[in-house]
Formats: sequence, structure tokens, C-alpha cells
Amino acid sequence: MRNITTVLFDLGGVLIKLGPLSEMMATSPISDKDIWKGWIQSSSVRCCESGECTSEEFAENMVAEFKLSITATEFIERFH
Repeated sequence: MRNITTVLFDLGGVLIKLGPLSEMMATSPISDKDIWKGWIQSSSVRCCESGECTSEEFAENMVAEFKLSITATEFIERFH
């Protein structure tokens, strides 16, 4: 078991502010409205937010899930 010393919650972009999803997902054929809905419901996003997957796994899942025409590496660059 790990010795956890800190738990940090970022509630609604207080500490970390993501850019618009429309920029990150610009190569998706999915509408902005449906991208937002898909993001909220995505098990891949929850997996990333809870630290249960690597950045690479998250990026690969996002590229596939949202039909992006970029590589996983390019997605990571946009996400950061």
C-alpha cells in the first residue's frame, strides 16, 4: 500500500483550466455539442481523471472514441 500524503481535488477547473474541447477535438467529425456530451460520459476520461490509465492509453482511447484524425501523441500535445 502506498503512503498517500495529499489528496487534491480540482472542482470545475479551479486549479487546472483546460482549453475549449472544440480546439482539442478540432479534427473530430462529431459536433461540438456531442463532443461535450461524449466527454462527460466517457469512461476513458474518468479513467484518466482517476489515474487508472497512462497518458498514452488515454490519448489512444480519445483518438478512437472521438474519431480524431490525429495521432495519440498529437492529442497529448493538445491536451497539455
